[in-house]
Amino acid sequence: MVVIAVAAFVLMGKDKAPAPVASVSPAAPAAAPAKPAAAQPLSSKEILNQILGLVRDNRWQDVKPKVNSLKELVQVTKGNRANSEKLTQDGAKLIESNNMAEAIPLFEKAIAEDPSYFSPRSLLGRTLSRSGKPDAARIVLVEALVMEPDRGGTWFSAAEMFAEMGKAEESASALKLAIHFSTNRETAMQYLQDKTHFPSLKFWNVIESNRSGLNGVPSH
Repeated sequence: MVVIAVAAFVLMGKDKAPAPVASVSPAAPAAAPAKPAAAQPLSSKEILNQILGLVRDNRWQDVKPKVNSLKELVQVTKGNRANSEKLTQDGAKLIESNNMAEAIPLFEKAIAEDPSYFSPRSLLGRTLSRSGKPDAARIVLVEALVMEPDRGGTWFSAAEMFAEMGKAEESASALKLAIHFSTNRETAMQYLQDKTHFPSLKFWNVIESNRSGLNGVPSH
């Protein structure tokens, strides 16, 4: 640090010497602006909710990219597919005979045998929903939709589950996605004509109130 000399002013006696002036250190360089925090990736549940919202808003052109992003989240371990298929078939037969209670543990065993097998998750979700357990069905159907988000049958099961939970808007969007991803649109639309296929009055009411809008759903 440098101090300016004041001896000459002191010797003259009358004039006061100016106060010493301290030198100023060079300013430190400005810190670089902080980088914005990286956005956290969306969870599978958030993406599914976005897909439902896109359908509600009739933004079908944006559905496919979201479906593809959902597929990227799949991480499942393969198991014994033969055993899983056998258990799934046995469970499906029980559903046909309206024996939901015994079908549920078979589907659960089928999932345990091969977590990568899609069918038992979808069927388990539907069975739980029709057994009055929509909350449990929702957990399973989310898993199934993450694995196969372009399966019309699973969206159909989700539509029924949402209806049972009193979520008519979500049910309507899921129903439209079921038609959108159906492998045979004509057969799917005919199936919706028969009330005996739907034990849930809530779901039937959703179908009836959205029937006219289903004709405008684009094909996959």
